[in-house]
Amino acid sequence: MHYSYTIEENDLVAFNLQIALNSEDTKKKRKISTYILTVLAVCFTLFFIYRHEMAMAVVTLIIGIITLLFYPKYFNQQYKKQFRIQVKKMYPNRIGKDVDLAFGETSVTLKTKNTESTSNYSALLSVEETKDYFFLKMDVGSAIILPKRVVSDIKECRLFLQNKGLRITKD
Repeated sequence: MHYSYTIEENDLVAFNLQIALNSEDTKKKRKISTYILTVLAVCFTLFFIYRHEMAMAVVTLIIGIITLLFYPKYFNQQYKKQFRIQVKKMYPNRIGKDVDLAFGETSVTLKTKNTESTSNYSALLSVEETKDYFFLKMDVGSAIILPKRVVSDIKECRLFLQNKGLRITKD
């Protein structure tokens, strides 16, 4: 299997977002923020009930529920905005790079204009699949970004990677 594509800014943003949202620190931060918002909404609602201001209690409760429902989306958008800025600053030379990715029998080869890297499948720890990407995580801490927009048969690609002994996790 062989894929040729250009790395776009959105590819790098999606990769950084995937790493961040799956990190334990980020999960903990999100959980704490959600807990604080919930406690505040309940406290204000109880305060207004205590003062017999039912209209304000209902409004506060509704605002609290709306916040809890939409806060995760807001949280993700803030991270995406931050990573877009970070990618532009830190990886300007990677944006727009043409990449050739070839899957062989025993190894995967990644070529750009100036570099070529070959890794055995044993160097790949896992594959994280999202709606738009396959992220092939390597044992050295980096990853290969394979956008699904360039994969003609996603099921075939998924099966190929599984046959090479790679565990695919869907997100």
